[in-house]
Amino acid sequence: ESLDPWAKWRPGSFVKFRVRTLIGSSSGAPEFETTNSLVQVTEKEVTVRTSIRGGGLDRQNETTSPLGASFPVASPERTEGGSEMLALDGKEIPCAIWRFTGEGHESTAWHAEGIAIPLRLKTKSNQEGGMMSGEIESDLRVTSRREDRVIGGRTLSCVKLEGPIRILSKGMGEAKGTITVWMSLEIPGGTAGMVTDITLVSNKMKIRLEQDAVEFDARR
Repeated sequence: ESLDPWAKWRPGSFVKFRVRTLIGSSSGAPEFETTNSLVQVTEKEVTVRTSIRGGGLDRQNETTSPLGASFPVASPERTEGGSEMLALDGKEIPCAIWRFTGEGHESTAWHAEGIAIPLRLKTKSNQEGGMMSGEIESDLRVTSRREDRVIGGRTLSCVKLEGPIRILSKGMGEAKGTITVWMSLEIPGGTAGMVTDITLVSNKMKIRLEQDAVEFDARR
């Protein structure tokens, strides 16, 4: 079974998110829904259809990414990067380092034996569409090995990762901040929730993006 958070499922599997965007000090935040659906998996690529509806939006697009682009241990083109000790829960844990480099994607993951989610995940990618488009860099580390989240009436045990993020886009310019991600390999795509807090370098405007998974269908 593939370790890629999409490739382990059959086409038609999906996850739906409720998304809120808060800009500056505004109290009201427009809500919309984003649904990511698996279209196709090959030996080297994963194709996902993203549909956005609500808040005056109604559009969809398909994105094809190399297998394991954000999860290098699952990539057939991964390379080893040695090993390193990482601290977690007051202990030093040995980790194997895996790297992936492809068109528009660079990622490095630190994996500990017996733990499916990497203890550290460093990525750099070029994304298109939406507020978070452009060149995105993040460096996430596990801060909690178990946090429960309820999605569609089901309780999932998630791993929480946190770290810095930097975005460079034509629309916003440069933005810096922090990102928190809740991951579970029981859900298509592996992401159960995400909170991004960034500040635009040009005018110091603060933006908060909240994404909560509300429904999913994981088809084996």
